[in-house]
Formats: sequence, C-alpha cells, structure tokens
Amino acid sequence: MKKLLLVYILVFALLPLLGQETSPVYHPIDKSKWEKTVEGMDFQETEKKAEESEPIDINFPQQREPFSLSLPLQIVGYVLIGILLIGILIYFFGKGLFKNPKVIPTTDHIITDLDERPMESDLERYLRQALENKDFRLAIRIYYLMLLKLLNDKELITWKKNKTNMDYLIEMRNHPNYNQLSQQTLIYEYVWYGEQSIAEPQYKTVSQTFIQLLQNMKN
Repeated sequence: MKKLLLVYILVFALLPLLGQETSPVYHPIDKSKWEKTVEGMDFQETEKKAEESEPIDINFPQQREPFSLSLPLQIVGYVLIGILLIGILIYFFGKGLFKNPKVIPTTDHIITDLDERPMESDLERYLRQALENKDFRLAIRIYYLMLLKLLNDKELITWKKNKTNMDYLIEMRNHPNYNQLSQQTLIYEYVWYGEQSIAEPQYKTVSQTFIQLLQNMKN
C-alpha cells in the first residue's frame, strides 16, 4: 500500500515535466555551406521581375456614344430651320426686307440732302444716280435745283430755305428768260409736288427744255 502510494506521488510529480514543450535547439550554419547554396542567385533580378509584371486588366463599362442623327437628316433639319427663319423675317419686316439696298437708301439720301442743303449738294452726281435708278421724277427736281443754284450764283436771286418758287419768280420778273423759267417751274411743281410719274420718253423731252434754259442763263 505504501509502495502504490509512492508510485502515484512520482507520477503526479512528473506530469508537469512530461507536458512541457521542448525548447528549439539552435544549430549554427556553416558559412562556407551557405555561400555554396546561394551561389549564382540574383535577388535584384527577382525584384525587377516582380516590378515588371503586367498590370491587371480591369474592364470598365464602355461609355455609350451620344445619340446623333445621320448627315442627310441633319441637312434636312438645317433647311427647315432656314425656311422657318426666312418666313419669320418676311412676316415681321415684309417683302421690303429683300429689296435692292443700293437703290432705296441712295434715293432717300439724295432727297434728304437736297431738302437740307440744295445749294451745296453735288447735283451733277445726284443726277447721274437718279438716271441710273430710272427715277425720272427726282431727275426733274435736280434740274430745277440746278436752275436755282445758277441764278443764286449769278446773284439774280437770293436763295433761302423758307422761300417759295413764287418768290424766286417775283425776283426774276424783269429778266428776259422769265417766261421760260415760269414754264419750267410749272413743270417741276406738277411732276414733283403732284407726284406724277414720268416715263423715259417724256423725261427726255422735258429734260431738253431744262438744259436749254440752263444754257441761256449761263450766257
């Protein structure tokens, strides 16, 4: 009984020693063996290969192309828009929008200049422009202003803006060409102030009477 008890005591005393992990034993490496083992190995080349490895190809979803019409449809659209704009311009500005800009502005400019300063205007140039535009009414008016300018330059009359044609006839009542001047005054007032249209054949006949009177007044 005492022997069995002693065996139990020894077993319990050895149990902690049997369960303890054995500590690793360090064995030094021989330097010459290590150098032979690593001989010929390039650690830098391994690092370079790791750096030069191909990048990972990530397939992102492709962006969709914006919706666009074909070229023929675009042309048709532009044509329709142009027609619409032209229609709007005609509606608001009328057909006068497409009249010859060289004729009407020039005529308006001539008339304005003749009203403001007839004695200082370039009457010869204005007469040529009026004939180019076949504006024979305006040409008759310019011829009459040529007469008044000539009489004013010769001091036969004194031109003033507020004077009437009758005032100039009164000043010329004793002149030998008074009757002819009176006749040309009636023609001018009938055509210009009466707003009478005059055809080219009529103009050629009337203009000769003005030219003749101008020549007579110069003598």
